[in-house]
Amino acid sequence: MKWKTPRGIRDIPPEEYQKMLDLLDLFRELCQIYGFQIMEPATLEFFETLSLKSGEDIKNEIYEFLDKGGRHIGLRFDLTVGITRYVVGRPEIPKPIKLGAYSIQWRYDEPQRGRYRSFYAWDIEIYGGDTRISAIETIQFANDMLFKSGLKNFYIYLSDRNLVENILTKKFKVKNPINIMKIMDKWGKKDEDWIRNMFINEGVNKETADEIITFFFIDKDENRFAEEKTTLYDIRDILKNDLNINNVAINPGIVRGLDYYDGIVFEIKRSERALTLVGGGSYTTLVKLFGGNFTAFGAAGGVERLLMEIYRETDGERSGVYVIPIKFEYLNHVITIVSKLRKEGIRSEYPISHRNIDRHVKYAVEKGYKYIVFIGEKEIKQQELTVKDVESGIEETLDLSELVKKIRKHVRS
Repeated sequence: MKWKTPRGIRDIPPEEYQKMLDLLDLFRELCQIYGFQIMEPATLEFFETLSLKSGEDIKNEIYEFLDKGGRHIGLRFDLTVGITRYVVGRPEIPKPIKLGAYSIQWRYDEPQRGRYRSFYAWDIEIYGGDTRISAIETIQFANDMLFKSGLKNFYIYLSDRNLVENILTKKFKVKNPINIMKIMDKWGKKDEDWIRNMFINEGVNKETADEIITFFFIDKDENRFAEEKTTLYDIRDILKNDLNINNVAINPGIVRGLDYYDGIVFEIKRSERALTLVGGGSYTTLVKLFGGNFTAFGAAGGVERLLMEIYRETDGERSGVYVIPIKFEYLNHVITIVSKLRKEGIRSEYPISHRNIDRHVKYAVEKGYKYIVFIGEKEIKQQELTVKDVESGIEETLDLSELVKKIRKHVRS
């Protein structure tokens, strides 16, 4: 019998989990720099908590069940709801407060590439701050998170749900703008014909449906909302002019799918119709539903999806050093070298079993090491390292300090 995991649930192998831990280290570093305190919200919530804004329909999108005591329970589908419940339930917490989390969550989505039913996410939230300033702080953090993780090509799209709702109601005479916005959120996931047909199903005639698609998704003139009351332009200009974040644009087609967003929203993608890497926005309405009376702005990004995009951009770039003794009797010398490399923060490893050299080389290649170092009698006597670049096949003789400098140069490039 072949033992399987449930659909959409997977094991995370050691090499991928290590990369997830590396992103956790980066997230913790950025939280310290930006002043976010990291916490862990509850993994299980009462269903009434999870459905507070979305209603009973959210049953179809989450894992929910009756526990052994007959209580209606659900696995958290994000980190925002739990953190918000925590903050509202403790009115003694001074505001503003900046909180973060990095953990697992569950959604009953249709599994596909880059989307699982259990997945990790990083999350930051600002409660009780000026919404415009909170937006700038959150987007700057998200930009740093992606850029410092190794991703270079991505775009930040800004929008305003209130603005979009007003335009749908006043310009296009839409009677049910929230339903139309939910359909708009599928842009990039569904094709244009599907979007148009769903608009028509909501009572919009074909001509108006085409006009909505053109206005929100085809027309790229950012200044067409200049007469509307929105802080979008202020936020965009500060990001560009003061923070030198130039990969930002106003895109009213971005509305975010979760019901609790109520104002400025944003998404970060590789392209306009690509998968969302980071999403966030204002959700003060959710705070009020919990009984609070302060602003809320936050963002979250999927960890596995980010790793997938980093791998695509770097094409599985190799790193680190695998040190092989020509004879096992040289292992003590090899352990010393690896220990020194690790103290320099360099990923490094040595064999832990008796195998021939070819098997060790094969292991190093499969594990993605950039360099293989061979240690024999000559290397020990002359205090040198024979270093092979796995990608180019070039071998050269270096001392340890030269190898460290070479690796540092490769990382910077």
